[in-house]
Amino acid sequence: MKYKDRQDIETIGKRGAFNYKINDNIATKILSSYWLYVEDKEDHFVPHLKRDGYWESWISLWISQNVAPGSVCIDGGANYGYYTFQLLLHGCQVYAIEANPNLIPYLETSLELNGSNFPLTIINKAITDGSTETVILNITESPLHSTVHSKYAEKHTKETVEVNTIRLLDFIDEKIDFIKLDIEGNEDQALLDLIELQKKNSNLVCLMEWVYEAYADKSKYLYEYMADNFSISYIEFDGTETKVTSYEFIKNETIDLRMYVLRSKDFKPNIFIDITRVDVREQSSFFFIHIYKNMGTTLYNQFSTDYNKRFYGQKTLTKWEVINNEEIKVEKKHVGRCSIDHIRIDELVRLGILTDEDIKHRKFIGLVREPVSRFISMCNFKRKTPAALIEEKGSEITNLTQCDALRTKYPIDLTLILMEKKHLIKDWFKEHNLDINLDVIKNQSKKIITKLTDKELAQVKEIFKDDFKLYEELKLSSGIKKLKGFS
Repeated sequence: MKYKDRQDIETIGKRGAFNYKINDNIATKILSSYWLYVEDKEDHFVPHLKRDGYWESWISLWISQNVAPGSVCIDGGANYGYYTFQLLLHGCQVYAIEANPNLIPYLETSLELNGSNFPLTIINKAITDGSTETVILNITESPLHSTVHSKYAEKHTKETVEVNTIRLLDFIDEKIDFIKLDIEGNEDQALLDLIELQKKNSNLVCLMEWVYEAYADKSKYLYEYMADNFSISYIEFDGTETKVTSYEFIKNETIDLRMYVLRSKDFKPNIFIDITRVDVREQSSFFFIHIYKNMGTTLYNQFSTDYNKRFYGQKTLTKWEVINNEEIKVEKKHVGRCSIDHIRIDELVRLGILTDEDIKHRKFIGLVREPVSRFISMCNFKRKTPAALIEEKGSEITNLTQCDALRTKYPIDLTLILMEKKHLIKDWFKEHNLDINLDVIKNQSKKIITKLTDKELAQVKEIFKDDFKLYEELKLSSGIKKLKGFS
């Protein structure tokens, strides 16, 4: 189950929200997909589930977009199993570890309600650093809350029980891909084992709850320890991630419970986890090579949201940088801000934004504009005189040529069309089930400069000589040309 955004999750959850009694408790439908067996009288978590059919939609969204189907997962602090069963329905194998023995019957009943053939192992133990074989668990009136952390224990502890312990390192022989840790203030005891597991699988991702009350007296030490060993980010309320780069963020934290993402510093995303989010929703058969000042905004405004989320704009690359803990540098081959739509094909392949399958099967299109008209548009967009733009860019100006934007070492299926041949552009996109409107051109620059002097024209013809040659070749071929790559 993969979701597009919070609204997607919340709409699906509310649409399927349904409950029915089983003895003194209830089964409630979650995300229109699975049943959870929960205590009816619990007054915090359960009423939300009964009414809305979801919980913390931003976390569910993040999990759906960052955990690959087929992953082997540990749900540490499984509780009633909300995330356990989301992961199972997502196609994962799950070890649900829950210290509170009172919650185990709920997990087992939920498994029965959803079909006992799921790859789920329920473990009634407390996750610790392994220093003791058992720990004392504090349990409140509701089975929802329990902790081995004495400072974080609820004031109204109903009972204490002795439970066996387990370490994350006990799973060292498994290739664990994802761990969720929500163990009520005891998360720090699992960090050393997490480091060891990530040495075996550098792509293992941990989603860890930060309980400020539990860590207040040692938060600086814990941050420094995490920063030394992990790439740290936190989940925003829209399901995206933001890097944590200093202790000041944690020191000034205003949210009591925050979910942090811990990745190995050697993390290299596979195609699914990559920010490209290869998604069944993104089913386009083409790739538009966006050349600076060549009608990009007009076309992107008519592409699908899913195409644009994967292939367009600065936000996509910002997310990529968060996940990879790496600043994207594209050797000055982009213009202005670092945007995905101005990065060359070979670099997009290196980043994993274009995959091998994309190179083999997508149809690529590039629009070629008359070079003088394009250069004047660049001047107007930058609000520079021709001489100033040439002087400002110096030797780098060749990076602004259309030919440079099109060059690739890959044998892509490429169609080049003159930008003024609007009927050919529309026909090409019709072959890919898109009805493109080119009657109104978006993001046109104000026409401050309308022509060049003879000297400026001579300079432009020299700088963009390859573009002039390409433009003339396309004119001779009726404005369209099909190629295998462009070198």
